[in-house]
Amino acid sequence: MTNISYNGYNTNVISMRTDAQIRKNEPVTVDDNGACIAAADGADFIGIAVNTRQDIVSVQTEGYVTLPFSGDAPTTGFCGLVSDGEGGVKVAAGAAKKYKVLTVSDTEDEDAAALVGFIL
Repeated sequence: MTNISYNGYNTNVISMRTDAQIRKNEPVTVDDNGACIAAADGADFIGIAVNTRQDIVSVQTEGYVTLPFSGDAPTTGFCGLVSDGEGGVKVAAGAAKKYKVLTVSDTEDEDAAALVGFIL
């Protein structure tokens, strides 16, 4: 199914304050003071950082995203995902949220990232 794009579906982005170094396209969460921080390994996340500028982060909280995954490949359909602490996600049966996984591109090429596409 090439030439199909889910980008733009129901995309919502919010602006959040941060004191941390956050990379673009990394899962993020909120600290005790309401500031945006990178989601730790095994942590549930509220969204994906889509832009950073000084102490402000734009966080996509809904819509379709594609991220690298580590560990076991996610399954399509509903799948529990958490941050892997490295800018991607991993499968976790005990995740607080199950995401709608639409695409999984596991690869035999060790230089290419294995990607999962899902709706937040």
